Amino acid sequence: MRVPWTCGFGLALWLVALSGVARAQAPVVERAALVAALRAEQGYERRATTNQSRLQTRVLLRLAAARQATFAIDHEDWFRAYLEALGSSEAEAPLTVPPPIEAPPGPSLSGTPSLCHWAVTLR
Repeated sequence: MRVPWTCGFGLALWLVALSGVARAQAPVVERAALVAALRAEQGYERRATTNQSRLQTRVLLRLAAARQATFAIDHEDWFRAYLEALGSSEAEAPLTVPPPIEAPPGPSLSGTPSLCHWAVTLR
C-alpha cells in the first residue's frame, strides 16, 4: 500500500482522545501487526528523528486502512515493535520513540493503570 506522506495533516483529524471506557472497547493492535507495518515503510531513513512523524503517520494510516474501525495501540507494544522492526536497542531509540513509563501505584483517571496508548478512528 502506498500512503502519501502528506496525508499526515488529515491524520490529525482521525486521532481521537477516547475515554477509558471507549478505549477499552477498541481492539488493541497486536505487536506482530505493528512490526509488519513498521517494516513495510521503505524509501527513507526510518531511524532519523526528522522522519519520525512521517513514519508514525504512515504506519497509523496503514493500520487504519486495513481495519476500517477504531483501534488502540499499547505504548509498550509500539516501542518494542519499533525496536524489533528497525533492529535497534533501547539505547538507540530516538527521543521521539520513548520507552513506556511504568504507571505509579494507585488509581488513574480511567480506573486502570495508565498504559499510554492511542485510539484511532476514521472519520
